[in-house]
Amino acid sequence: MSTGDLVSVYCSIVRSTVEYASPTWAALPQYLRNMLESVQKQAMQVIFPGFLYEDALDLAGLDPLYVRRVDS
Repeated sequence: MSTGDLVSVYCSIVRSTVEYASPTWAALPQYLRNMLESVQKQAMQVIFPGFLYEDALDLAGLDPLYVRRVDS
């Protein structure tokens, strides 16, 4: 699969599931927020091996999950 396809699968299946209850995240302790972000970090390592997390997000055209929580 191409990286674009992998990003699409990640956003469609994994990220949508992680963000399903995002309005309730405001009250989450930091350690749980970190755990949620680690899901995306792991996915970016699989899709873009050898890249830093921030660089992989740029390549994928995605924002960190915490940015999406602040913007919602």
